[in-house]
Amino acid sequence: MAGTPRSLQEWVAWLGSARLPVLACSVEALARLKEHEDDVVARDISRVILRDPMLTLNVLIVLQTRRPNRRIVDITTIEHAIMMMGVSPFFQQFHDLPVVEGVLAKNPVALRGFMAVAARARHAAVHARTWAVLRCDIESDEVVIAALLHDMVELLLWFFAPHLALEIAERMQSDSTLRSAAVQRAVLGFPVGELQSALCHEWQMPELLKSLMDDQRADQPRARNALLAVALARHSSHGWRDAALPDDLVEIGELLGLPREEAGKNIYRAELFAIAELQHYGAGADAVWLPPLPPFFGNYASWMRGAPHGVVPLLLEQVLDYLSGSADEGATLPAMLDRSNATAHDIARIDVIAYALNGIHAGLGFGRVLWLDMNGAGTLSGPGYVVGDQGAEKLRDLRHTAGSDPELGKLLLSLRDAGDFAQLQEQLPALLSEEIKNRNPTSEFVAMPLLAGPSGNWSLIYADGGASHADRDFDVPAQFRMIVLTAEARLSDF
Repeated sequence: MAGTPRSLQEWVAWLGSARLPVLACSVEALARLKEHEDDVVARDISRVILRDPMLTLNVLIVLQTRRPNRRIVDITTIEHAIMMMGVSPFFQQFHDLPVVEGVLAKNPVALRGFMAVAARARHAAVHARTWAVLRCDIESDEVVIAALLHDMVELLLWFFAPHLALEIAERMQSDSTLRSAAVQRAVLGFPVGELQSALCHEWQMPELLKSLMDDQRADQPRARNALLAVALARHSSHGWRDAALPDDLVEIGELLGLPREEAGKNIYRAELFAIAELQHYGAGADAVWLPPLPPFFGNYASWMRGAPHGVVPLLLEQVLDYLSGSADEGATLPAMLDRSNATAHDIARIDVIAYALNGIHAGLGFGRVLWLDMNGAGTLSGPGYVVGDQGAEKLRDLRHTAGSDPELGKLLLSLRDAGDFAQLQEQLPALLSEEIKNRNPTSEFVAMPLLAGPSGNWSLIYADGGASHADRDFDVPAQFRMIVLTAEARLSDF
């Protein structure tokens, strides 16, 4: 079609017949399975598909549009769909699809937008499955698919009309009071919900899946499961101080029939799992928000209101006990681990980082705390993690570029051994880029203790927003360093 569609009908005609893209990691995973095609079963393929919302949509469309008109029952899970197709016909059908990363390679803004929504969709699916299992839902995959595909039109816009997706995103960001449906109507001529409904009809999607994705069906427990998972993933993508999160947590607790703190522990475990999976979605563009620790969820609403920054000895004690291995209140491996490429090692490492950063933020009172992995040359070598208040958003794309200065090792060791904040502040300028220094006035405290990882690379913990610490009697530098060294010792175990 020449130009952008102007009406809902034109959009449906365009997208309804388009070749939908898939993620590069899906193509690679399916190619590995095809090498052992005779030994592959439907469940193996399903696990790959359910990490990719567009591949999931592709499979459902092919199944629904190519089935006989007379059918006894809809196929509503991917595993059943593969069984219906057959393994070999599946590989024949899905061997040559557009790859998102290849098509959008020359449009990094669109690629970043697409990957952010894809990661958020999978994030929602992880929570949806966790809660469905807790609720003893026999067909949990149906709820997972509903959460995974809830924002499929947003993905389609980032791929097929990224200029419009960007305009919607920028308008929403510029004015948080705007309602998304109003912005979508202004840009597209209709809310995306109308386009989604029309496309579901065009693709003959199963009625059950359509009902589970329907925002108007939130009074039904299974739909509520999927919709709350979508809401949690969307709201936490802005940081864990998003104003909508306390209400989400209350509703999740009611859905699961669990006290808020117990529901929070389940959310925390699933969050670690979802974060470990982010490598499949091009993670690394921005630091990843880490969830609050399980002890926070019992009184999350008051924590959300933002108590003054300061030392909380009880929380510090809990963090240090956990990092030292004296307590066992952190994450256990989610039951869905076997459905992912995430490993126990990945999850355990993120768990330690989450405890360390949250301890520095909430236990020692720093407004923003960021973790960066570095290679031997002093450049960023992996995705970062961030916790903190809303001001932490400005740190999510922070990069450290110290270069390959032969004196770098000495500087890192010197910072590591610094005994007080004054020594850190004196030495840090040699390590910080001009961009970082410009973002953070010298009146704010800035710290970067260093950790040597098992591979010999360095990891940096950056903290700021604690200018008042110098006036406190509590020995913050010593506690700060204690958290870092205790986390280092714990990380050396795996």
